Amino acid sequence: RNYVAELDRLQGRYQEAALLLERLVEEATARLGEEHPQVHYFINNLAGIFKDQERFDEAQTLLHRSLALRRAASEPDTQAIARATLNLAELYRLQGRYSDAEPLYLEALDLARQSWGGESGELFEFVKQLAVLYREQGRFAEAEPLAREARDVIVRELGPDHRKRQGDHGPAVP
Repeated sequence: RNYVAELDRLQGRYQEAALLLERLVEEATARLGEEHPQVHYFINNLAGIFKDQERFDEAQTLLHRSLALRRAASEPDTQAIARATLNLAELYRLQGRYSDAEPLYLEALDLARQSWGGESGELFEFVKQLAVLYREQGRFAEAEPLAREARDVIVRELGPDHRKRQGDHGPAVP
């Protein structure tokens, strides 16, 4: 059903997607307990729907909850924590809350590098998003090396002709 919710989201049917995910959160919490990673995943996806609708307060509450649950897990998943931290940073960036977003982006990137290693294709989104934050603030000298790193990750992982290399997912760099 999570996939159905994502299809609804992609088609702009946010209310249907949100209702389905709210049910999934409730059911998974009742069945598995709030500490289960599946619950955190559904909470995060519901927050994404709220973010898309610019319901930022609701998204923020859910992202904080998701991140807190992931950090408090008996066996914390560093990759999941990195992604949840990145999602919260992106929410702040979208609201122009750059001073709140930057430390979260840096933390998420650090966790991603620790978890996946410096050469992993998983780093693309983390590096790209920090570059976007700096670019939006006019901090081009800081954005450029990150944009180049994001480009290098894509070239290494997907080849030089991949669409992400061509700039439709962030700062294009020659």
